Amino acid sequence: MFIYSCLIVISNASFLTDLKIEHDYGNDLNAAHIALGKTLNHYLMDNYTFTSGDAGVITYFSKWHQLDIGGLNDKFIAENGGATPEYVEKTNPELVIFVSPGLPTNSSDKFYDQPFYNFVLENNYTQLDPIKFNENYYLIPFLKPNIKDFESIKDSIETVSKESNEN
Repeated sequence: MFIYSCLIVISNASFLTDLKIEHDYGNDLNAAHIALGKTLNHYLMDNYTFTSGDAGVITYFSKWHQLDIGGLNDKFIAENGGATPEYVEKTNPELVIFVSPGLPTNSSDKFYDQPFYNFVLENNYTQLDPIKFNENYYLIPFLKPNIKDFESIKDSIETVSKESNEN
């Protein structure tokens, strides 16, 4: 009987660790992806598009058109093994969101080697403050400067960034 009791305690201890991970994931999702999606939803009427490699929650809450550069919602990208900067440029996204492992700190970071990073530079996108999901996962937004709601969207995204970094 004692052995069974020990096994139950051990298995429950393992389960508690899983619960903490799920709890933290939910909190991080609320602070980053859901908060960003909800703030972008205020600009739904403008029929904007964003490009990201992180499909799902942001699109759901923002209702913006999304081009997932991984191809999860685009037949051309899925059939051709990935997006190209030229293909992304054709969609003319107002917002490009990069997923970054940690904060890029200098030009030697792998983050800056992405072909889409050159795309945002060449098209004069403005880098906004990063949105923290967790210690190893950030959303790095780039906003097209010549859009109608630039200042308002910029301020909204930077509010989400500030709040996510407080968590």
